[in-house]
Amino acid sequence: MSQSTAATDGLAKPYAAWMRPWPATLALVVVVSLVRTAIVALTPYTLIEDEAHYWEWAQRLDWSYYSKGPGIAWLIWAGCASLGDTTFGVRMPAVLASAVGALAVAWLARDMTRTKDSDSPDSRADGRAGFIAAAVFLVLPPFQIVSLLATIDGPYLAAWALAIAGAWRALHHRSAAGALLLGTAFAVGFLFKYTVLLLVPGLLLYAVLHRRSLNAVRTPWWLASTAIALLGLLPVAIWNAQHDWVTVRHLLGHLGAPGGDVPEAQTPSEWSPIDAALRLAEFAGLQLALVGPALVLMFASASKRARAMPRSSAAFALLIAAPMLVFYAGVSLFARTEGNWTMAAYVSLAAACGPGVVHAMDQLLRARLEWLALPLADRPKAGILKRAPENIRQIMWHWALGYGIAAGAGFALMPAVAALPVIGDVVPIGRLTSADVRAQHAVEIIDELRARTQREPVLIAQHYGRSSQMAFEFARLGRSDIEVYCASAHLDGRRTQYDVWPETDLSLASTNDKLRGRPTLLLGGFESQWLPITTDLVPIGELRGEHKRGRDAFTAQSLLGFDLLPTTNAETQP
Repeated sequence: MSQSTAATDGLAKPYAAWMRPWPATLALVVVVSLVRTAIVALTPYTLIEDEAHYWEWAQRLDWSYYSKGPGIAWLIWAGCASLGDTTFGVRMPAVLASAVGALAVAWLARDMTRTKDSDSPDSRADGRAGFIAAAVFLVLPPFQIVSLLATIDGPYLAAWALAIAGAWRALHHRSAAGALLLGTAFAVGFLFKYTVLLLVPGLLLYAVLHRRSLNAVRTPWWLASTAIALLGLLPVAIWNAQHDWVTVRHLLGHLGAPGGDVPEAQTPSEWSPIDAALRLAEFAGLQLALVGPALVLMFASASKRARAMPRSSAAFALLIAAPMLVFYAGVSLFARTEGNWTMAAYVSLAAACGPGVVHAMDQLLRARLEWLALPLADRPKAGILKRAPENIRQIMWHWALGYGIAAGAGFALMPAVAALPVIGDVVPIGRLTSADVRAQHAVEIIDELRARTQREPVLIAQHYGRSSQMAFEFARLGRSDIEVYCASAHLDGRRTQYDVWPETDLSLASTNDKLRGRPTLLLGGFESQWLPITTDLVPIGELRGEHKRGRDAFTAQSLLGFDLLPTTNAETQP
């Protein structure tokens, strides 16, 4: 240590000492959650298609569903049972799940800074790391979105965060409670998203590589943890065994693999290395765009050069994240990927940001004191962007906060942003608005059909999301009497949960007998696709508020039945 460093070490105050107490982190999470609660309560945004579809699942509770486990349906059912069948009731569980995830990440980050492997009184954890990790978790743009929308990702991220926090405790502190938390959180996570399985290779690899330095819980507790984890797989496995493993076919379809539920016409016929390279580049660019400067902060904090965390905690963060990132990078070579598929990888990396930023900021304060102690004329340019000393983690920490806050404000104020010239053209405001307007227009058409034909009309949409949005909005309008169906599997699309429920399966004779001869409002698809099921199809153009091309509406006074049309991938029917 230089003489000037020794002189300034005693003068430099630790960075943000007020962050150290656990109540500071708790207050941060509570304040952010209250703001989000207000946003969810006051938002003008209608349910997006997936949210509405999950709401429909919640109306028919089951052990699993066509494309996902039962977790999201159970959670939405609980929210609506408590708060009503409203957007607030549907979305409030997402706010709570984000709070749980942030607290779990903070707990893990604090634990990563302990000076000893035991829980003895002299084992000190730096609470600042927990506060910063929670802040990073809360401001990551994709994490913000899933904290306000009722998708599977918010609860899944919370379960992943709890699982790795429990794993850390079990591996480093002989914590039986940690092992049980790992198994329980893993089981819960599987009920939301099956990729929680990618947590296993990272944990095993970390345990093998660091086996000599671990202070792990005894074997019986690992067996108990494994048993609990396997229990989470049972509901999905039993349900799929009863339904011809339709979820497996759905997942294969997502990956563009043979045996999937995507029609052959939509599956690429030949693999091209150029196309694969472009998809991989798109995958990498999408990750950077979604996570922003926090992505650089994460890897800078977990790097060997950071030296901010004892007991190989940086390796833990990286190895937990690696299987998810590597798996979907590989998938991108064969099929296009979605940005939200890799989100769980950033949970452990967000935790690593806590110790990384604390270490970087403490170093920076000392460096700035040394720099300020020099005569003004002798102060060199010591920063990356400024003359004063800086470091990459400090810069990315501040940029990550700014990027996240801007993204959150942009989401909350999306209608205003969408009204701006140029920028507004690329804002996907249509996905979040006007479902209520479309539903009101649909009710008017259906009422007119009823008055004209003196028979009870039904609504059939080409896409499951539009069917579900209509079902939810009809319920809000007090018109749950209107029957809603989805014809995707009969119109060159993939099968959906509608094809699993007997009362909505258009391939069943009983359903067709119930629909035959009834007036119908048809949404989406092409006129040529609907013609075989009716003799009096009338195009009526788009519904009011429609934002997607190719979603024209049609009416028919007398439905002939869908048994006249083939079912996509008929061999996959249960």
